[in-house]
Amino acid sequence: MQILFDSRWIAPHGIGRVAREYRDRLVRDFDVIELRDGPKPSHPADWWFLGRAFRRSRADLLFTPGYNGTPLAGRRQIFIIHDLIHFGRAEPNGWRKRLYYNSIIRLAAMRGDVITVSQASADELVRRWPETYGRISVVPNGISEPFKSFCPAPDATRYGIALFGNGRWHKNLDRMLEAIALRQEHGRPPMDIRVTVIGPAEPAQSLAAAAGVRNLALAGTVSDENMVALLARSAGLLFCSHVEGFGLPVLEAIACGCPVIASDIPVMHEVGEAGCVFVDPNSARAIADGIDRATGLTIDDEPRRRLVARHDWDASYEKVAARIRELARSLPPR
Repeated sequence: MQILFDSRWIAPHGIGRVAREYRDRLVRDFDVIELRDGPKPSHPADWWFLGRAFRRSRADLLFTPGYNGTPLAGRRQIFIIHDLIHFGRAEPNGWRKRLYYNSIIRLAAMRGDVITVSQASADELVRRWPETYGRISVVPNGISEPFKSFCPAPDATRYGIALFGNGRWHKNLDRMLEAIALRQEHGRPPMDIRVTVIGPAEPAQSLAAAAGVRNLALAGTVSDENMVALLARSAGLLFCSHVEGFGLPVLEAIACGCPVIASDIPVMHEVGEAGCVFVDPNSARAIADGIDRATGLTIDDEPRRRLVARHDWDASYEKVAARIRELARSLPPR
């Protein structure tokens, strides 16, 4: 079995991590050809480039760890749809992305095999594209080793709130910063809770200034090891997205014993069964109240251990490898 793997996805972001974890394991078990060059996978004509690259490679199967499936690969492909954010609220050029999903990606999903990362995403895909019923496998993400091996100290002093500075509409950054400002101004007692933003400085810095957030720290890009240290000393992770495919930071925070203030949406309940305070992501007041409720919350060790044990990259990869082998048995020789 020879696999063409789309390594263009490997980068310092969520899909990039998934791509790296799967690539590193696939090369041990299969004959892997890596596709490293070409346009960005998000390019609207990438489906044509990817289909041509697959034909020229003469590989048996195309595996792309992102959403860029191609109808040109027919049944000989597996790709991962991580989330459905483009079907949500309008964003710049959102109609173009929805058109791309509802035409190119939908056709590829009808012909090939789709993996998604949560049951909530699978249910939504089938609701929108009924013809994909039975063609979608749920394979949850795993937790990387620094998070899995961390053992939180029960008497650790925790202070401050951490959140990600992604400014895309579905991440809800502006509402979360408004909630922090409310908590700082009207909490009981009022306090300048430390606020650590992970990721780019903008638009977080401007939005925080507009909301009146005080005691802001910009952490920039954070390694896994430094993320563990940050979560280990934080009183809570604020993660109130409108839409998520999985929500890996929720698991990482819980693994570090850090409570999460999470959106009250199905995928968050699926992922964060322990250690979460669920809030309405549309209400800054509800998020601020959630920060109050999360402060001082202790995550019991046994549920935390069970959650961490269930989300292992090796176990996640084995499900993917089993699907590859199953698909290979059903394909005619090239």
